[in-house]
Amino acid sequence: YLFRAHNSETAPLSDFICTGLQLANFWQDVARDRNIDRVYLPEEDRRRFGYRDNDLHEGKYNNAFVNLMRFEVERARDLFYRGMPLLTKIPTEAQGQIELFIQGGLGILKKIEHIHYNVWRMRPKLNAFDKAALIVGAIVGGLRRSIGWRS
Repeated sequence: YLFRAHNSETAPLSDFICTGLQLANFWQDVARDRNIDRVYLPEEDRRRFGYRDNDLHEGKYNNAFVNLMRFEVERARDLFYRGMPLLTKIPTEAQGQIELFIQGGLGILKKIEHIHYNVWRMRPKLNAFDKAALIVGAIVGGLRRSIGWRS
């Protein structure tokens, strides 16, 4: 049923969401990825914020890293928001699942902010309570969409 919803209007919205999800995963796993010689923090952005290659290889948490991560988290969040109109353009049966993906990604970004972007110290993740809240939120969002209620 999602295939029928794929068109020139929905494809870019889907791309925004999928890219936001991938970026949220990258920012959640900066330390894990570095430990297996993978770096997804763009070199251009690292330079812009003054986060040197040595800092990256040492897993240094400093102001440059905080500013870099704040920028990357905001970029990912913006992609989710840009993709949200997809929810009203796809079949009802798929809306809840897609909303869960969006809200899960936004939840990870919020967790990164709550640890002051120090993904070197800990890997932010959603706990059982967070996941339950996402499910309730998706159900409420679906009900709102089904009755056409806007907040």
